[in-house]
This record gives sequence, C-alpha cells and structure tokens, in this order.
Amino acid sequence: LAPVTLIVKTNSNPLAGTLAPVYVVLISNSGKTETRLLSPGFKAGSRETIIIPYISLPSIDRIRLNMFSKDTWDFDYIE
Repeated sequence: LAPVTLIVKTNSNPLAGTLAPVYVVLISNSGKTETRLLSPGFKAGSRETIIIPYISLPSIDRIRLNMFSKDTWDFDYIE
C-alpha cells in the first residue's frame, strides 16, 4: 500500500472554482479504487497538492472525476 500525490490546478477565471465536493476514482489495468473525496471544493486559480493514502494499485492509468452538482469546475490539469 502506498500513497498517491495528485496536483490539481484550477483555471484562474474567477468563475472556474467550485463549492461542490469533487470525488475521484483511480484506475489501473488491474483494478480501481473505490470512490474517494478528492476535495470539498476548489478555488479559482488554485494549485493544490492532495495526498490519497493507501492505494493498492501497481500503477495509475486513468483518473475518473465525479461531481454530483450542477456547479461547474474548470480545471487546467491534474498530474
């Protein structure tokens, strides 16, 4: 089991942030994690480092993001 660090950059447009919770699923060829809370929201122009503990995947091939809100979120990248 190992932690995974994600860097999330939200666009600097004043309306790019979100107050809605954002959830993530990490996916590899051998399986996927359960849905986890990535953040309770993101501010416009922010660059946040988020550590997700205890991942048992050998690699991460894809990331699925979910928001259960009509709110929008304009992110530049996740690495």
